[in-house]
Amino acid sequence: RARFTEATVSTPTDARAHNNLGQSLIRLGEAETALTHFEEAVRLDPGRWAYHFNFAHALAELGWWSRAAARYRQAVEIRPEDHTTRYNMARALHERGDYRGAIENYLKAIRQAPDEPRLYLSIAKSYEALDRPADVITAYTRYLDLEPESNDAEGIRRRMEQLARPIGSDPDRPHAP
Repeated sequence: RARFTEATVSTPTDARAHNNLGQSLIRLGEAETALTHFEEAVRLDPGRWAYHFNFAHALAELGWWSRAAARYRQAVEIRPEDHTTRYNMARALHERGDYRGAIENYLKAIRQAPDEPRLYLSIAKSYEALDRPADVITAYTRYLDLEPESNDAEGIRRRMEQLARPIGSDPDRPHAP
């Protein structure tokens, strides 16, 4: 941290130094303090994907989902082919309650990385929030195809069984209005 702080003091116009200090602060659990440095890195070099991504990550660490989604969106504009950025934007959209926006972005990430298990697990949660049980089952099935021995496989299988039951036969399944 001290080395990165010194770099920002000695060369305050060095975007990389601000980004490095921000990342150091995140690792130390000081996400809110890191924001100033990521903001400065972006101001100094607005075309650098990593600076937007790291800024968004700090916002997500703080649970500031709307701001994180907006910053991830800027990172996606710079690097649209990066499925990890798209995934993180989708996650931020889900956390702020924009399940349709999350699904749209998870689907784009899935097209970019169809063998990435966490994408299917995450999109299933957004489908579930919109009461789309068939889509939840499809997403969970693909997840289990990719991760059949995952720690959560048995719980996912049980959930899929619950969702497959007819409405009214499962007291734990919400009813559609």
